[in-house]
Amino acid sequence: MKITIITLFPQVFETLLNFSILKRAQDKGLVEFEIVDLRIFGGGTHKTVDDRPYGGGAGMILKPDVLVSALKSVVDPELIPQKSKFKIKNLKLKIILTSASGIPFKQVKTRELSKLEHIIIICGHYEGVDQRFIDKYVSGLL
Repeated sequence: MKITIITLFPQVFETLLNFSILKRAQDKGLVEFEIVDLRIFGGGTHKTVDDRPYGGGAGMILKPDVLVSALKSVVDPELIPQKSKFKIKNLKLKIILTSASGIPFKQVKTRELSKLEHIIIICGHYEGVDQRFIDKYVSGLL
């Protein structure tokens, strides 16, 4: 199983994943972690990854084009699930967005996710993520 974490704060995860049970699982080849720094996909001289919400509102949201670029860097674009009303293309890959409005991460969800080949976790920050990105790519909120 491969778990990719897309975040603005890769240093937090790099430290966390190199100790305890997560390190032992990696050493045994049970899981592979990949940490992706979202900032490298930002635009301009300051590598901007956020913007004001379309239509107004408080706070800043992560830009969809930056998130799509990050996704395409870790998986073949043909395999990225794009939701339609009827199906998701690849059932062995899930894209999860962390969110306060998501479901609690419990043992039942852990078992379900453990059957997948690849999980991509996008760590949301600020006020959230552009809803168009969520509607098109995200399999679930945790």
